[in-house]
Amino acid sequence: MAMFDYLVAKLQCPRCGHTAPADPSTNMQTRLRLDACMQSLGVGDPLSFNQRDAVEANYTVLQPWQPDESVHLLDSWSCPHCLGDDLWAEVTIENGRIRAIENVRLEPALLERVHLVCELYNWK
Repeated sequence: MAMFDYLVAKLQCPRCGHTAPADPSTNMQTRLRLDACMQSLGVGDPLSFNQRDAVEANYTVLQPWQPDESVHLLDSWSCPHCLGDDLWAEVTIENGRIRAIENVRLEPALLERVHLVCELYNWK
């Protein structure tokens, strides 16, 4: 079974208002790193991958990106306080490092600018 890492950031739940800590309690998992080992990855941490890695990690590529371009991906998270799921965060990777992890609402403009969406997004 493939291992994963956690993407961690303080995220405010849009449902209950609780701010989740920057730890694995949000259950935001990624398999982007080939050597994933349940490590917590936050802003400033290295995260390098290419489009093939993203597809193999079960991300949907909405639009390709250039090697020198910032990569924007959507990943799902859960509120550890109210257990609300189907929450989304935009993760920005720049120069092989996580630059930002921010709570977002799914809207058409957001989907137009992101490159990748995690496997949990329901396209129906």
